[in-house]
Amino acid sequence: MLRDEDGSLHNYDIADGIVSNDPQQKAMGYYRVNYDEENWSLIAKKLMTDHEAIHPLNRAQIICDVITLARTGHVSEKIKDEIMEYIDMETDFTPLNAVKECSDGRKEGHMEERI
Repeated sequence: MLRDEDGSLHNYDIADGIVSNDPQQKAMGYYRVNYDEENWSLIAKKLMTDHEAIHPLNRAQIICDVITLARTGHVSEKIKDEIMEYIDMETDFTPLNAVKECSDGRKEGHMEERI
């Protein structure tokens, strides 16, 4: 659920706006994105039901963001675990490599064997 400026609630598909899914848009800087708990849960649900609706580069960034934000205490381990739950279904190199690169040597779902 998202709130409009007038405060009204709307259901949005995660691929329709919470995560920019346009591979033509170029990142202009390096930054972390932290969502509120409800939006993290919507992202996790989308990853579990239709992860390919989110571009692989965006999935990689989501993975790096949630791992780093959990490490620094900005999101809970529960949120990180919800996001990472889908990873056994992942087949694209970019998100799988993001697990390896962003986990800083920590175990994140035994991805080392798959990369």
